[in-house]
Amino acid sequence: MNNILQHFRELEEYFLEDGPTLEEFIILYGRIVINDFELCDGQGQTYGFGIYLAASIVDHACQATAWVEFQGRELIMRALENIPKKDVNQVKISYIDSSLEEADVRRRKLLENYYFLCDCVRCRDS
Repeated sequence: MNNILQHFRELEEYFLEDGPTLEEFIILYGRIVINDFELCDGQGQTYGFGIYLAASIVDHACQATAWVEFQGRELIMRALENIPKKDVNQVKISYIDSSLEEADVRRRKLLENYYFLCDCVRCRDS
């Protein structure tokens, strides 16, 4: 929370009276944190974060139907199986390392980082 307050104070100095309230800032900050994508190089090392509006609408599933990769700052989403054309509701990516075998571990990570309890088929079947 201290980090959020520090960012808010810095913005407050910049915007003076034209900036968001603390409550508005926390809402916006939360949306960014939950919807950002970690940018990684070929070795899996993080070098930044980005917001990709189209990709941010894709829901999570521990048994994903697509995955995300980056070429520089460009996000590319690739299907892992045949998905009917233009049916974004069937496109699912894993927000976490889905190789974790235990459903309770995956669910805890999702709850801690994305604030929801996973109810995908893989979690329900475990």
